[in-house]
Amino acid sequence: MNQHLLQVRRFWFFAPFRFLLFTIIFFLLLAEPVLSVDKLFRTCVPERCDDGKGPNISYPFWIPGKHPPHCGYPGFQLTCDNQQPILKLSGFEYIIKNITYEDQFFSVVDKRLMDDTHCTHPPFTLTFRHSVFQIVESNHNLLFFYNCTEEPELPQYQPIPCISNETHHSFARLNFTGSMMSSWNLPKKCRPYVSVPVMMDSKPQDNYLELLHRGFLLNWTAPNCSRCLESGGQCGYLENEFKCFCRDRPYLASCNAL
Repeated sequence: MNQHLLQVRRFWFFAPFRFLLFTIIFFLLLAEPVLSVDKLFRTCVPERCDDGKGPNISYPFWIPGKHPPHCGYPGFQLTCDNQQPILKLSGFEYIIKNITYEDQFFSVVDKRLMDDTHCTHPPFTLTFRHSVFQIVESNHNLLFFYNCTEEPELPQYQPIPCISNETHHSFARLNFTGSMMSSWNLPKKCRPYVSVPVMMDSKPQDNYLELLHRGFLLNWTAPNCSRCLESGGQCGYLENEFKCFCRDRPYLASCNAL
């Protein structure tokens, strides 16, 4: 009888410790799936440069300090400036306004033109050579004519007063994609004109400043990420090839690979 009573007392004495041990084991088992998630997967989640108003930044783009290099594709490194994603091309910076990952294109604005609020005008024709980015054909061309000694007679030419005087004039004109600029309707005695791409939408805009601030579209060349994302993975680039980072480990194309 005394031995039985002793066993009962021992049971109740150690009961709180058993409960505590059970609780610890329970939470460890609960946390195991989280702790076992592959690091490459966890570090490649989408990020932003701002508080939620700007575009999500994910593969093929990546931001140092927010993503490790394996989260992006070579040539797609961005920076954050004044809470805006910045792409540097040919030594110049472009603000990324929007990204459509499914169709692999995005809109940008030349940062120099946004910063210059006094006299906005592009100094040279924009071209991308040997780049993973291409100017989308649906853009139109905005033409700038500088230092003209004669004024054009056609109303389509908008004067640029800040770089004009009594003897030399500068103008801007929108040239729609597919239209021809014949020599007879070009301003005479000007420097070679400068051409920059601009976007058009359902509300055509003739004001060259608003067109410049609207920006233009670029598309990119990089392995498509859709299949990996649909399988629940995060896309990246590791060991010189595309990878689909999944919760357990990396795969070549998707997390559904056998």
